[in-house]
Amino acid sequence: MRKLAGALLLVATFATTADAQEVTTALSISSVGSGSGNGPYPSAEFRASLPTSERFAVEPFVTLGSKHRPAPGLEGFYGVQIRQRIAHLTNRESYVFATYGVSAYYWESGSDAPVIGQIGFGVRHRTSRYVAIRSDVQFLTWAYYPLGARFSLGLALGRERP
Repeated sequence: MRKLAGALLLVATFATTADAQEVTTALSISSVGSGSGNGPYPSAEFRASLPTSERFAVEPFVTLGSKHRPAPGLEGFYGVQIRQRIAHLTNRESYVFATYGVSAYYWESGSDAPVIGQIGFGVRHRTSRYVAIRSDVQFLTWAYYPLGARFSLGLALGRERP
């Protein structure tokens, strides 16, 4: 539980910095591994975006959820990724981006899981000055072994850089 509290504190700290571009809350669906107990499960995702340049942002994140019913405790992912804007779509309100970074899996009783790599892509569409819809998918891998994928759809709140 201390690792979860630390991950939430990290995201909250980055979200309150003066240069925070946006804070994203999303519904995330993860499917990791094979077998009956490792199928898709929903979780809430929280992410802060810290711009480093016009095209790049650093994004610490954490997901909160449970694969088990009734839920014996919280579990999910935490990590950091780089978001790189690839191209604007038909207007300046939407763009396609790529993500790459590292994450780890946690559960309430502890986390001895290895750090895993992730790479993905997504689309962000600004609906107003301070609100955007963001959808993305990350493919999870450990060394050369594919582990699964994470899909997310959510709202990004924050100021848009000119």
